[in-house]
Amino acid sequence: MIARIAQIEALAATYGGLEAACAMTGTPRANYYRWKKTLGEGEKEPGRTGRPPTVELTRDELLCLRWFAAHREGTPAAIAGFARHERAGDGRPPCPH
Repeated sequence: MIARIAQIEALAATYGGLEAACAMTGTPRANYYRWKKTLGEGEKEPGRTGRPPTVELTRDELLCLRWFAAHREGTPAAIAGFARHERAGDGRPPCPH
């Protein structure tokens, strides 16, 4: 958020307008104004919001999910890999990361 505000302000100074800068970055002006107001009130950049996670992933599980995503294997392959891993119970991660 802070980086995006700085980017918008730099573009606005260069190209002469907030509307053009927001359009260049693909950021709605309402978001820019909301972010500026939030930071102006002394709040830090917000972290993740919303519903808390339903599961806690280990480092190996997280690396495996990233591997499946990076290799475009998709969700079904990831689910099958984790199910195989759970049945085997051998402590090996379900992917070749």
